[in-house]
Order: sequence, then C-alpha cells, then structure tokens
Amino acid sequence: MVNGGLAGASREHLRTFGGNANIMKLQDAEIMVRNLMGRHGIGSWDFDFTRGGHQRWGTCYWERCRITLSSKMVELNDVDAVEQAALHEIAHALAGRGTGHGKVWKAKCKDIGYRWGRITNESQIVLPKAKLLRGVCPGCRKVYLRSRRSSSSCSDCDPKYNPDFKLEWHEITSKAA
Repeated sequence: MVNGGLAGASREHLRTFGGNANIMKLQDAEIMVRNLMGRHGIGSWDFDFTRGGHQRWGTCYWERCRITLSSKMVELNDVDAVEQAALHEIAHALAGRGTGHGKVWKAKCKDIGYRWGRITNESQIVLPKAKLLRGVCPGCRKVYLRSRRSSSSCSDCDPKYNPDFKLEWHEITSKAA
C-alpha cells in the first residue's frame, strides 16, 4: 500500500464499498485512515489495528510515529465514527508529544475537522459487549458480578481476604445471572 492512502478512497466510496452502508470493513478503514494521514502530513507514519479495545478506539504513539485503531471498534461502527476516531489520533500526532487533550490538541482538532466533542454522543457509538463474570462464594453462595476476574474473597464471610472464601469466577452472557 502506498503511504498516504490510495487515491479515490472517498467517504462516499467507502460507504458503499462491499454493499454495506452502515458498518466499516477493516480493509476499507485502512485505506481511509492512510488517506487521512497523508492528507494531514503524517503519511510516513505507520498505521495498524489492535485486537483489544473494548473501550479504547485508538492510540497515537508519538515517539514511534504510529497510530492504531481497535479492529473491534472499527468493525462495529460506521464510516463517520471511524473517520472521527482516526482524526482524533491524527490530531494527537500533529499536536506533538505530551499535549494530551489540551489547547494545542483542540486547535489541531478544529483545523483538521474533528468534531466529536460537539456533535456526537456516546449513544451513537457501538461498543463491543464486555465480558461479564459471575463470582460465587464457596461458603455462603453470595453472587458478585464483575467485568474482570479478581483474586478476591467473600466480604460477608470474612472482612479480610480469606482463601477459604475465594470467589469462583464464571463467564456469563447477561446481568440476569
């Protein structure tokens, strides 16, 4: 692939590529992101997808000249959402190391057309379903719901950690466990 994206990778083309107007395909997203990177002067930077990312859209690795987007987030969302996520990371690259989400970064966002802060809300973004775990106390059978496993024990059976009451974790599909 040519640095800076492929010519002709317009948003309209990407909306209709593959016959699905709503959801991005990784191949189409990569073309679009590389095109955006080239248009904004960072075409020499690397781009890749990450496999993780239940909540994080992307990352700008300024010191490595690299931008990543979550493949899960891309595959669940539309062209506009993916474009805005890419622009968010591109703004980080242009603003420079250590600028965070401060004034310099916000000015770069405005310059390149990043607009999420003003017109998009979280309800418009599709997030991957997070894993839900059910922890059961082997003593009293009390149930705990968490998104991550922890090495904890039942606080009802003993206020301090006690391996005799260590929770047994099982993945579930809904909160109605």
